[in-house]
Amino acid sequence: MQSTLVNQLRTCAARRTLATSAKPLAYPSPAFHDAPVDAHGLVRTARPSSEDPTLPLSRSPRPTVLVLGWWNAAPHHLHKYVALHLQRGANVVYATLPAHCVLVPLVSLDTNIRRLRDGLARATDNRPLTAVHTLSNNGAYAYAFANALRPISTAHSVCDSGPSFMTPENLVAGTLGAVLPPGSATPAWVTDAARRYLGFGPHARIIERLHAALADLPPCPTLLLGGHRDRIVPPASIVELASKCFREDRTAAVWFDSGHVEHFRRFPREYRRVVDAFLRDELPMGIPPLSHQGMK
Repeated sequence: MQSTLVNQLRTCAARRTLATSAKPLAYPSPAFHDAPVDAHGLVRTARPSSEDPTLPLSRSPRPTVLVLGWWNAAPHHLHKYVALHLQRGANVVYATLPAHCVLVPLVSLDTNIRRLRDGLARATDNRPLTAVHTLSNNGAYAYAFANALRPISTAHSVCDSGPSFMTPENLVAGTLGAVLPPGSATPAWVTDAARRYLGFGPHARIIERLHAALADLPPCPTLLLGGHRDRIVPPASIVELASKCFREDRTAAVWFDSGHVEHFRRFPREYRRVVDAFLRDELPMGIPPLSHQGMK
């Protein structure tokens, strides 16, 4: 009871912070071009325009943010998230772990994680990051594996629509959640097939590596952004992982009344305010109850 009350108070405080923040930042769509930093085109960079007088260009070295996309996201899908951080005056490095890393992990996972980590090192000269912004489980898993390969130093992390543990139930939800009608029951044989797939020796070892990597992410302040309408990675699965892998006193969460990776599209102004307040260390820590009404 006491824990629930504390979370409710923190949530109210977070709402007051957002409502009383200083004049909101202007977020026009900046003009930028993306430049691959590796021969495979996996990692790209974007820099703020030096001609935009609204950007804080005096900081040196300029802060850098890493954005990691959802499964099968193309570079142009990530541009609005890149723009969000460009408009805060940061350089942005962004990438998406290729789809075949999920479909055929035994063949391509380690190779592409190494490409991602090497590309990040080249793009940043191994300097610490201001933030890592992950999208869906794919982005969070890429972050975890890359950090396990060589530690990533970051001051903040923002996790949109994830992460959750890789379990048969979550795998089925992620695969079928977007196509089955709401309330549909998943056939038992589908979950059983997923259990056998994940239980296959090499796959099981990759899952063990993944869960260990998620538990070993940098202990920086972390913002979780979930959606009550998300059937692929619902808030309950995010909270389950956070309770075991993240420090409660360094974790904040905001629930939106939206679906999977839809928060920014449906609530652009609120999304920007939440992320901006968090990166300015003005968002109180705490995870609101799952019964808390999503931001509308």
